[in-house]
Amino acid sequence: MQDCQTASLRDWQPAGKRMRFLLLLAACGSSVLLQAQITVNASLETDSFLVYEGIPLTVHIENNTSSPLLIGGSNATARLNIAVQNVAGHSVPSTGRLALTDTWYIPSNGSGTNQFNLVNLNVIRAADSFRARVYMTPLGDDTYASGTLIFEVVNGSELESMRFRRDNRHFRLVELNRDRQGQLLLQVADADQKTIYYTYVLDRYLRFYPPEIQRDKEGRVHTLHYRDPDVVVHCVFDRKGVGLTREYYQVTRGGQRASLVPGGANGMQVSGGTRVGN
Repeated sequence: MQDCQTASLRDWQPAGKRMRFLLLLAACGSSVLLQAQITVNASLETDSFLVYEGIPLTVHIENNTSSPLLIGGSNATARLNIAVQNVAGHSVPSTGRLALTDTWYIPSNGSGTNQFNLVNLNVIRAADSFRARVYMTPLGDDTYASGTLIFEVVNGSELESMRFRRDNRHFRLVELNRDRQGQLLLQVADADQKTIYYTYVLDRYLRFYPPEIQRDKEGRVHTLHYRDPDVVVHCVFDRKGVGLTREYYQVTRGGQRASLVPGGANGMQVSGGTRVGN
């Protein structure tokens, strides 16, 4: 069949050629319409992540067909695949955990959005640059693909850490340059740092003031850092690393530096600041 892009006005001559040209245009229009019936879009919140930090991938599918799409489950009518490659073009192995516990239902002439954690789906265990793409294939139909997403996984810069053998926990504060600003993260691992349990984004981080990390007499872990010259952030975690609270305090620019001191309902309190919210 003639390529849609190569049709020319030269075909507008005898009646037979004119008819063939009209049929060709109709075929091209049908092809474009068919390709637009299903659209797959994918997005990331940012393009830089700490090693072992969750990488939430949002998938949005527009279904402009007359039939619903069922992804996952025993009655699935479509398959979803998320492919990840490193900068060298090598495929990143899958963990085999993409299977949905519940069927993702996308109605006819409707749309649906779902989120997947790439760290759970793919063996991303080291700093590198990656690209990801989402493929959706209805049974007996063509495959529809999203655009390619580029992101990097980095080690960050460790600023402070604490290790507790009795609780088998290691807490470390890590600075990450993301979206043109510094961010402070807390990563909680076992004492030997072989298993990562939690990664928390504490907030923006002002490098001028080093962060603090302390433990109170009940075993809770406290962090304190400057988000802005006049705002500090106080976070509290239990002895196993589960997040408990996050509080913001107003401080005087150029005044006494805020710090953690024993006391208060959570075992440590902020000296040199006035609480303004959570």
